Amino acid sequence: MAQTATNLIGAGVNTLQGNGEGIAKNLLGVVPGGSQIKKTVGGTEAMLNGEVKDNKGNAKYSVDNSDPLKWAQAMVFGKNALSESQKYNEASTEEKKSNSHHGGNFEKRQFERRN
Repeated sequence: MAQTATNLIGAGVNTLQGNGEGIAKNLLGVVPGGSQIKKTVGGTEAMLNGEVKDNKGNAKYSVDNSDPLKWAQAMVFGKNALSESQKYNEASTEEKKSNSHHGGNFEKRQFERRN
């Protein structure tokens, strides 16, 4: 119930801002089956483009779009079910763990050493 209210409020805010894509994303959370539609669209886009993009449209990592079974997997379960997504997320998690074990942000540590 709270998530539905959040999605409706988000859709209203995006409407006021003229953000059509944001409206669609928020309303998909309210429509029955909307989450599945979102997964199918995201998986299909990743396979068509051969890459997964971030929210700004920049490529995050490539995906192998030559395997028909991988197409089915992406369309049914979404882009995050792909092996490339899992590898990317595991690498990101390991990097975050590594940074936290070494006192946080690498760039910050480098800056502190120079000054």
